[in-house]
Amino acid sequence: MRIMGIDVSPDLLNRWRNIFVFPDEPVFFTETSLELGKDLQPQPRTRRGDLNYADAYQTYHVGAHASHLACCLPEAIRHHAHHNKIMQVQHELGRGQIYTLAWVEQLFGSLPAPLIQDVFETSQGKHVALRHDAWHNLTPEEQNIWMSACIEQDRESCLSSTLPEALWEKIALHCGPHVRALAGTFSAESGPNCLATTLAPLLHGQAEVSEVQNTWLHPEPFLSGLHAAGFHPTETPPEFPDPCSVLVFLDPKGNLQHACLYLAEGLVLNKDAQGWFTPRQVRTLDSILKSWLHPGWTLQAYRKAERA
Repeated sequence: MRIMGIDVSPDLLNRWRNIFVFPDEPVFFTETSLELGKDLQPQPRTRRGDLNYADAYQTYHVGAHASHLACCLPEAIRHHAHHNKIMQVQHELGRGQIYTLAWVEQLFGSLPAPLIQDVFETSQGKHVALRHDAWHNLTPEEQNIWMSACIEQDRESCLSSTLPEALWEKIALHCGPHVRALAGTFSAESGPNCLATTLAPLLHGQAEVSEVQNTWLHPEPFLSGLHAAGFHPTETPPEFPDPCSVLVFLDPKGNLQHACLYLAEGLVLNKDAQGWFTPRQVRTLDSILKSWLHPGWTLQAYRKAERA
């Protein structure tokens, strides 16, 4: 299957099917809505450590005013006396795995039968909650269509497969042999982020490259890794970088928020976020600057002065 211009293997699709929806669904409550779900025994909100779970339900979009959380199996929430009101709260809070009925019907032409039981009314019209049992009652083809639509929504295609061989040879000459193998790939699960994708191809041994590319790398070890690889800040204007330059995006407080690797001829290797659904892409530098160089942010380039 091809998603965003990237070939995705059946094994990887199977892995994604298992982390797209989880058996227990997070149900959030604010102080004013807590009474609706008191029988679900919501507890003061704590963070669940599984990044795949957080991405499945986009729990990071739910504000701190949602002070309580219950984790519910499908039947417990599906047949709850206040189901519609509780799900309205989830929708208002921005929790994931809630879709407009119109979106699902447009995707498939009609609503797949396993989802009929999970349609609910909100003040903004009919929506569908995607739940674990219903998800696994869809056919693999229907699951592939759903995942592909979610992955591709509002994202640019990867340019890896469109580059001529001569350009790949130029990139390898400047950036080393690991970029091509990394570009145009998805991770099996959530965690690997932009910093890992930027640093990994600059390393030498394949074992070290593989370890770093699959890591959620924090700014301090990223900058230390750059320094160890011989990269230092350059005075070259970062909007016009030299080949094999690392571009670092800093917020107004000077905090490192994003990084990518400039390859050559206006192209970069980039991963927008730590989610499994954000690939390691070849994109244009212009598109990255439009996406990441926000007002008040600064761009710093790092360059290796000499390469063996």
